[in-house]
Amino acid sequence: MNKSILLALLVSINFYCNAQSIKAAAEQQKRKQQYKKELRDNEIRQAVHRQKAQLNLNNLLQLLQCKDLDYVDRFLSEKGWKLHSTNINETNDSDEEVSKDYKTVTWALDKDDYSGLAKGWFYFYLYSTYDNAITYAIADEIQLNKLKSELTSNGYRKIQATDAVSRGLESIYRNNLYEVNFKKELKESSESGADIHYSFYIYNYKQVEERKVEAELIAREAEEKEKKYQNAIQRAESAYYQKQYSIAKQAYNEAITIKPENEEILSSKIAEVDISIFYQNANDFFKSKQFQKAKEEYGKALLINQNTKIDEIKCKIKEIDDFLVFLKERTYRKYNYQDIERANYAIYNQRIVDELKMFLLNEQNIPKSDVTIICEIDTLGVNTTRFVSSSQDVNLIKKLDELSKNLKLNPVSINGYSANAKAEFIYGIEANHATITVKKRLDIISSTNRDFKLYSLNINKELSKAPIGNYTFNLNKAIVNSQEYNNNQLVKVNGKGGPSNALLSVLVPGLGVRNVTGGAKSGLSRTLWTYGLIGAGIGCKLFSNKEYNAYHSATTQTEMDNHYNLANGFNNAFYTCISAGLVIWIYDIVWVANKGAANKKAQKAWKRNHLGVYYNQEMNASGLSYTINF
Repeated sequence: MNKSILLALLVSINFYCNAQSIKAAAEQQKRKQQYKKELRDNEIRQAVHRQKAQLNLNNLLQLLQCKDLDYVDRFLSEKGWKLHSTNINETNDSDEEVSKDYKTVTWALDKDDYSGLAKGWFYFYLYSTYDNAITYAIADEIQLNKLKSELTSNGYRKIQATDAVSRGLESIYRNNLYEVNFKKELKESSESGADIHYSFYIYNYKQVEERKVEAELIAREAEEKEKKYQNAIQRAESAYYQKQYSIAKQAYNEAITIKPENEEILSSKIAEVDISIFYQNANDFFKSKQFQKAKEEYGKALLINQNTKIDEIKCKIKEIDDFLVFLKERTYRKYNYQDIERANYAIYNQRIVDELKMFLLNEQNIPKSDVTIICEIDTLGVNTTRFVSSSQDVNLIKKLDELSKNLKLNPVSINGYSANAKAEFIYGIEANHATITVKKRLDIISSTNRDFKLYSLNINKELSKAPIGNYTFNLNKAIVNSQEYNNNQLVKVNGKGGPSNALLSVLVPGLGVRNVTGGAKSGLSRTLWTYGLIGAGIGCKLFSNKEYNAYHSATTQTEMDNHYNLANGFNNAFYTCISAGLVIWIYDIVWVANKGAANKKAQKAWKRNHLGVYYNQEMNASGLSYTINF
C-alpha cells in the first residue's frame, strides 16, 4: 500500500516537471520570435531612414540651384540631416584666420557625438559673385552606383579618364552646364570610419569659364590701356627731364584722357611742368642780367596751385633781391675773404702756422701773446697787408713783418663781379726754451731747474726706462692757437753707478752700494755687519790675550786649564769673526763692481738706441728727439 502511494507521488512529480519545461521552452521560443521581429522592424526603419536621407542627382541639382539657404536647411532636415557648422573664414599657413570669397555651411547625417563620424556629409558653398557649389560625401557604395547611373542617364559624360590622385581615384563628368567631380578616397591611417568614402563636388563650370574669358578680355583691355598710359607717362617724363616742357605737358594731358581717374595725380605733374616753364624763363632772364623780369617769372610760378617748389622759388626771389643789394654794396663793402675763398684761406693759414711753429721752436722765450695779420685786396687785385702783436719781441716782430709781406690774396669774384675783400689771420702764441739737467736715480727723476715742471711729463716718459745717470736736455715748446709743438734734444748724458764705485767699497764696505743702485739700497747693513764682525774679532783677540796671560800666572792646574781653554776659545772666535767680516767686505766689493759693470753696459746700450734720432718740423705732435754727445 505504501509503495503504491510512493510510486504515484513520483509519477505526479515527474509529470509536473515536464509540464514546466514545456512551458519555459514555449516562452523562450516566443521571446526569440519577438526579438527577430524587432530586428526586422528596426532594419526596415533604418532602411526607410536611409532611403529617405539619400540624395539623388535631382535633389543635388535642386539644392545647387537654390538661392534660399533656409529652404536648403529645411529640405535636408526633413530628410534627417542636421546642421553641423558654418565657416566664413579660412586658415592660412600661419594658422591665422583670414576672410575668403565664399561661405561654407555643413550638414551631417547620423553623426556620432562621441567619435565625430557620420554616415554622410553635405557641404554648401555660397559665393557672392558666382553660382553656389556643393559637395556630397558618403560611404555607401550602392548609393554611389545609383548616382553614377543617374549621371550617365541624364546626359553627363566623362570628360577624361579616371585618374589617380592622393589617396584615391578621381573622375570628372559634365553636361552642358555643370561639372561633377567624383572622388573615391581611402581613409588615412589616423582616421576612423569606413575604409573608403565617396564625394561628389558639383559646380557651374560654364559660368566659371565664361567669367574667365570675361576676365581675360578685361585684363587684355586693361593691359592695353595701361600700356598706352605708361607710354604717355614715359614720354612726358622723358621730355620733362630733357626740359622739353611743352611736349611733357601734352603727354600728361594724353595720359589723363586715357585714365581720367588719375587726373588729380597728373594735375600735380602738369603743375610741375608749368612751374618749370616759368622757372626756366626766370633763369634765362637772370643769366642775361634782366633781374626784374626774372623776378616776375618766379612770381608767376608762385601763383600755380599744387606748387611743390614754393620754398625754392622764394629762395630764388630772395637771391635776386640779395643780388640787387649786392650790386649796391660791392662798391664800398669789404667781404670776408675766408667765407669766399675757404680753400685758399686755409692754405695761407696753414703756411703761416708752419712758419710760426718753426720760428717759436728755435730757442725762443715769448710769453703768451696775440698776433693778427691783416691782408686786404681791392677790385683791381691790389694787396695791402699789416700786422698787430701784443708782444714787442724784436725777433717776433721781424718774423711777422716777413710773413705779412709774403702774403698775397687771390682776386675775389662774387656773382661774376670783382669785389673788395679782407682776410684776418689771428693766432694765440707762446714759446718757451730751457736747458734742463735731471738726475735719474732708480724710479726717481728730479731736477733743480725751475722749468722742470713744464717739461716733466715728456722727460719722465722718455727716461722711464733709462739707466741711472745725469741727463741734460735742450727743450723747446711752442703753442699756436692752443696746439702744442715740441722740439726737444738730449745734449748730454753722464752715466752714474759704474764699476769704479767698487773703490768706495774698498775704502768702506757698503759705501759703493748706494751709487750703483741709484739709492735703492744704502749699503749700511753691509757696513755694520763687516765692521761689527771685525770689531767683535778684535775684542775676542783682546780677551784671548788676557786669558793667556792669566794662564801663565796661574798657580794650580785647574786654573791653568780654565784660562787656557778660554784663551783658546776666544782666539778661535777671533779668526771666525775676522774671516766672516772680510768675506762680507770682499763680497761687497765684487758685487758693487759687477753691478757697476752692468749699469755701464746698460748705459751704452741705451745711448746706442737713441743715437741719430732727430726732430721733424712737419710733425704736429709732442715728442722727444735726441742728439747724444759723449
